[in-house]
Amino acid sequence: RPTLPSNFRVTCQTTNTATLAWTAPSSSYDGVIILARLSSTVYPSFDEINFSPNAVTAAAYGSGTQVGAGNYAVYKGALTTATVTGLTANQAYRFIIVAYKGGAAPYAYSSTTLPTASIAALNTPDVSGLTAAPGNTQVTLNWSNPTAGCYSEILVVANDAAVAFIPTGDGTA
Repeated sequence: RPTLPSNFRVTCQTTNTATLAWTAPSSSYDGVIILARLSSTVYPSFDEINFSPNAVTAAAYGSGTQVGAGNYAVYKGALTTATVTGLTANQAYRFIIVAYKGGAAPYAYSSTTLPTASIAALNTPDVSGLTAAPGNTQVTLNWSNPTAGCYSEILVVANDAAVAFIPTGDGTA
């Protein structure tokens, strides 16, 4: 069987998607299969799950083949990134990845050796550490950018009172 992928991680998340990335296996392989599981903070065991190279996958969580109890195939292919859709905000998810070669018999892997990635509470990341230093005619704002690298802009809204709405759009209007 092929070696396992490495550096498996969540690189971006929104309120209903997660983008995963990994380093390809060092041995010869045909592709990888990723399983997703809705999970609480105490993750269930993935002991001896059989991964079939013929598993039907769908990017939408819960739409792919169910492998074991509650584990859904969400990606099968030879790329090194995948975006999983159909997730629910503020939920915890766990992802596991395995490489395959050929299309014959399934491979059995122990959960202690499988690369995993997880999300504690799916959500769009916000800035942190916001501080404001008022001046005579201006305010200086400082913040730390979100740790997830999946945002393209930060929208700043100014008002002479509390902002009582959630801003939307890209700030061009």
